[in-house]
Amino acid sequence: MRLPKPDITRSQPAPGFPGETRSVTLSFEGTHTASASVEEGVSEGLATNHTRFETSVPGTLTYDVEYTRRGEHELGPVTVAVRDMFGLFERTFEYPLTTKTLVYPRLEDLSDDARHALNLLFDEMAVVTRQEFDNLREYVPGDPLRDIHWKTSAKRDGDLLVAEFIGEAEEDGLSIVAEGDAGKADEMACAAASVAAYIIDAGLACDVTAPGGRVSRARGDTQRNRVLTLFAQTPAGRVATTRRELADVHIFVPSEGETTVRLRDREVTFTDLTRGTAVAADGGRVEP
Repeated sequence: MRLPKPDITRSQPAPGFPGETRSVTLSFEGTHTASASVEEGVSEGLATNHTRFETSVPGTLTYDVEYTRRGEHELGPVTVAVRDMFGLFERTFEYPLTTKTLVYPRLEDLSDDARHALNLLFDEMAVVTRQEFDNLREYVPGDPLRDIHWKTSAKRDGDLLVAEFIGEAEEDGLSIVAEGDAGKADEMACAAASVAAYIIDAGLACDVTAPGGRVSRARGDTQRNRVLTLFAQTPAGRVATTRRELADVHIFVPSEGETTVRLRDREVTFTDLTRGTAVAADGGRVEP
């Protein structure tokens, strides 16, 4: 009896952070009912308690995989040994089927002082970019209180007016540059992603440059994911000198010693900026 080769599909696990778990489903389709032994490949950076399974064709199996390290990792290939229902015949098939999944860098919670320092940098930059008054418009919830034109608003029976400035819409946000010596990509990604995530979660914008690429005007959930994707994949290395020199925030991880963070003219260690706790995917705090 010649057993036909089943068709296999694998679900795409969503990106996540180290320590998180995702469910993966393998689906088997075939023209003949059979039992099967399945061996699933799992690369470093991912962990699971099971890589060998028993299932049926047609059928599905689901297992959990834990994200253990930042990076782009791979599930697969798959080996399937198919047996007829009586166990008399068996045939083994190799599938080059692989699925890539992203593990974001660990995010560290910034201290109140660090958050205040970043907010001040943003405010200083905003003052510089607002070079010419444009017009007044009605206040919309969420507008910065510093933009309210109080003198004119006082004449409007309580209706608040907000000042707009020429060039404000062109604001790129704080520029962040991340660099690191060879072998320090994980530390670099952790520090830079932590700073960028705070800025974006605070409703502000940032321009991020790393050895692996750049994300411009990052603001909101979609751009946040782009920044995390960049830092999931970026290697260590350097960027263009001009970007480094013009950066509002420059993060560097030397081959020896602590990660340094330059906030314009002030340099501190990344340890100085953190509380030593991690930020969970939902924004809550978890102990390391």
